[in-house]
Amino acid sequence: MALPRFNFRALTSLTLLWMFLALLVSGVVLYISPPGRIAHWTDWALLGLTKEQWQAIHTLASLVFVVGGFFHLLDLNRRAIWNYLKRSRRPDSPFRMSLLFSLILSVVVLAGTVAAIPPFTWVTGLGEWATESWETPQNSAPAPHAEEWTMLQAVESLGIDRESARSALEAAGFTVEGPDQTLREMSDENGTTPAVLYQVLVAVQPVGDEGVRPVGSVSRGLGRRSLSDVAQEVGITLEEALIRLDAQGIEAESADSLRELSKRYDRTPAEVWRIVTGEETGE
Repeated sequence: MALPRFNFRALTSLTLLWMFLALLVSGVVLYISPPGRIAHWTDWALLGLTKEQWQAIHTLASLVFVVGGFFHLLDLNRRAIWNYLKRSRRPDSPFRMSLLFSLILSVVVLAGTVAAIPPFTWVTGLGEWATESWETPQNSAPAPHAEEWTMLQAVESLGIDRESARSALEAAGFTVEGPDQTLREMSDENGTTPAVLYQVLVAVQPVGDEGVRPVGSVSRGLGRRSLSDVAQEVGITLEEALIRLDAQGIEAESADSLRELSKRYDRTPAEVWRIVTGEETGE
């Protein structure tokens, strides 16, 4: 029995079809997925795949699509493309206007995107709105890569003692190996998320006279307050707050929030708060 013939053109076209579908699905997922800080903090997944896995699919599908597109354009359709370009030089050719409009359209899309003008900004703006809509006070990470904090770092950021934190976690049914275990490791072993563990620790903080928890619980909204508001709350001038931050190598403006400063200078919002209040330097 003769072996079935192999068609390279069909292989290329069908591979491009499957990769196009993979790019379409993964592109939509990544367009609406939460930011990395929330995805890592809450172990976000869609259809059983994490954000990193969707990104890997999108990257590899893009690579295969580009390689397949190269063969499709320059090998299988080389003559057709060359014919379009050659015939477009004739004044009466229908391909002339097609070539012109293809160039104009491409330049407008790329230039408009770089210049950040409507309607191109509407597309990016919609994507940003979709990703930021995932963030809530309950799943907001206190700092970038907070899932890599050790138990000790998380406890110190909240200003609570280790024994109280350990007791609260064990009472909630979680196993704690030690102060050097990260929230990511702890969540993986306990079948939960870093966000859930952190909320247990937040609940350990004593409630103040005004019915709110102290600054360590940045997920309660304090991390979003501007520097000017924070300075007013702690009873110092904005200029004094800026001087204290500058002494620690942090350049800030009145409208900057604790969360923005913590992300910019790789600190926790609680650390920025202690600098502003003078606790960090013992003032």
